[in-house]
Amino acid sequence: MAHLKYEDVYLKCYIGVLALIAGLAEYFLFYNTERPHQALYYCTPDEVYRTGVGGGARIVDKFNVKQEA
Repeated sequence: MAHLKYEDVYLKCYIGVLALIAGLAEYFLFYNTERPHQALYYCTPDEVYRTGVGGGARIVDKFNVKQEA
């Protein structure tokens, strides 16, 4: 949340709720699709989600996982 405040909200000083909602939607799109993240080895969250590789991500196939007792 600190990124959100310092990278968007504090810089833009939104006038009203509608402007805030529109601005946050734009920021979240940027944050997930364009902004590289150090913790994800400089990939975007969308790249990690789409490929299942990076940042320690592991997509588990829940249909073929053996049940543990």
